[in-house]
Amino acid sequence: MISELDDVVPRPILVMTRVTCEPGDMPVLLEMAEASAPIFAQQPGFVGSEIFKSTDDARLVTLLRWRSEADHSACMESPDFGELNDRFGELVESGRIGFEAHALVRVGTVAPLPRAT
Repeated sequence: MISELDDVVPRPILVMTRVTCEPGDMPVLLEMAEASAPIFAQQPGFVGSEIFKSTDDARLVTLLRWRSEADHSACMESPDFGELNDRFGELVESGRIGFEAHALVRVGTVAPLPRAT
């Protein structure tokens, strides 16, 4: 059962990124994620993030929460990420990693059903 949410303006967003890689590249990706954490933390509108890696070390997923889409867009244009973006771009262009990002808005929630006692 999905509960609908009222419209909220500006609407908070969740940005999901997924990086695919060879298992041997996972340490580099984790190092880059660690280096980006304090940069994200200082960006206006940043609410928080979570980082997940697959058990086979072939995927890294980040969930970044933002107060608004405008805040996320401003962050992506921030010069604070210059060196990290260059390094990440080189990995993508080399074909060593695949990258996708999706901005998502919450449309509802699902709560567990009460359990019979």
